[in-house]
Amino acid sequence: MATSVLRIVDKQEGRFPDRCVVTGTASDGAVEVWALESRRVDVWMALLGPASVPVMRLRRRQTMRVALPITAERWGIWKRRAGIALVMCCAGFGLIVSGSISGRAGAVSFGVILVVAGMVLRVRSFLFFWVSCELRPEQGDIVVRRTHSGFDAAAKAMYIASVNRRR
Repeated sequence: MATSVLRIVDKQEGRFPDRCVVTGTASDGAVEVWALESRRVDVWMALLGPASVPVMRLRRRQTMRVALPITAERWGIWKRRAGIALVMCCAGFGLIVSGSISGRAGAVSFGVILVVAGMVLRVRSFLFFWVSCELRPEQGDIVVRRTHSGFDAAAKAMYIASVNRRR
């Protein structure tokens, strides 16, 4: 796993590497992910996902959408994992609420187990199978963590070209 750096200027001009961020293979598709101005972007995104964006804005931190290339297969895998975790958490919260209202301790207990299992799945999926983007506006950079070496090589070439264009 590599840590890649993209320039904000390239993002604003619609340029991004042509390699999948996860597999390193050629990719013509891209998805937009959130970049957060926080050194702990992994923790925020793993626990809260896109809900961390308003939290960052309340803390007066910048956020930005970043296009990252990814193959359709890998994007589908990530969406399924995140969706399963979300369903588990929602079902667990539903059981907690309904069990609390009806006085069923078993439903509340099972709901807590489902919520914890859903959060563990979400965090594990994010940390081992997805990337995070840290926004560094002072330097004009976006740091992308846990990228494939093929994506990293393309990002380095693009970064160097961007710096040379600005001279």
